[in-house]
Amino acid sequence: VDAERQRLHNLLHPWLDYELTRSPFSVKSREESLSNVRIGPLHLDVRVDRIDTALVDGEPAGEIILDYKTGQAQPSQWLGERPDEPQLPLYAVVSNTPHLAAVAFANVRRGKSMGIQGYEDRAGILPKSARLKTEDLAAQVEEWHRVLTKLAEDFHSGAARVSPKLYPRTCTYCQQRLLCRLDPSTLEADALEDIDAESAFANPEADLG
Repeated sequence: VDAERQRLHNLLHPWLDYELTRSPFSVKSREESLSNVRIGPLHLDVRVDRIDTALVDGEPAGEIILDYKTGQAQPSQWLGERPDEPQLPLYAVVSNTPHLAAVAFANVRRGKSMGIQGYEDRAGILPKSARLKTEDLAAQVEEWHRVLTKLAEDFHSGAARVSPKLYPRTCTYCQQRLLCRLDPSTLEADALEDIDAESAFANPEADLG
C-alpha cells in the first residue's frame, strides 16, 4: 500500500504542476455519466472522464472534453473510417454542448509524454494542439458523427467481414489461425515453418550432419 501510494504521488504531483501551466479553465464535471445516448441505431451509456470550461477574461468560452490515458495516445488515433480510439470522438458527438472548445487526451504519464494534446477550435485553449484535418473542430465532429454512425450501423446489422485493419500486422498474435479466411497459402507456409521449428527443437542434432 505504501509503495502504491508513493507511486501515485510521484505520478500525480508533476501532473498537478503541469495543470497549473494551462490557460485559465474551471472543472465542470468528472466521471459524468450520459445515459441512453444514441449513435445510429445504438443506444449507449457512456462516462466522460472530465469536462473543463475554458475561460477567457474570466468568462466561459466553451467546453473541453478530456479523456485520461496512462498509455501512449495520439490524436491521430481518432481518425479514419475505423479509429483506434473512438471513445473521445463519441463523447464529442453525443455531448450536445453548445460550444465545444476542444477535445484532448490527458496523458497522465511520467516524462516527456505527459501532457494534454488534442484538437481545439482556436489557438490557446490547449497546452499542445494537433493540426485538424478538417476546416474546423465543428467539421471534425460532423465527420466523427458520420464515421461512428456507419460503424454502429454495421455492428447493429451483424456485419462480420474479415478485414484486419493493418494486415498482416493485425494478425501477428491471432490465436485463431486455423479459422483464417484471408490467405490460406500464408497460413500453410507459416504452419510448415512451425513444423520445421518443432522438429529442430525435438532433434537438435538433425542439422549437425
